[in-house]
Amino acid sequence: MNGNTETIRVHTHYLDANDTALSVHRDRRYNEKALTIYIDGKNIASYTANGTTTIGDYGGKMIHR
Repeated sequence: MNGNTETIRVHTHYLDANDTALSVHRDRRYNEKALTIYIDGKNIASYTANGTTTIGDYGGKMIHR
C-alpha cells in the first residue's frame, strides 16, 4: 500500500455450495492502512487504519479472538 508492505492472511474453515466460514488475520503491528476485503466482487469486511472492523454486505458474522 503506497510503497509499504501490508500483510493479511485469509483462509477457509468451511466451504461448500451453501455456506463458507473464513478466517482473516490482520496483525495491526504490521498493518496501518485502511483495507476492504472483496471476494468474487462481494464486500466481506472493511478495516479502518486504526483497526476498527465493519462487516460487509456478504461478511456474515464476525468472531474476534
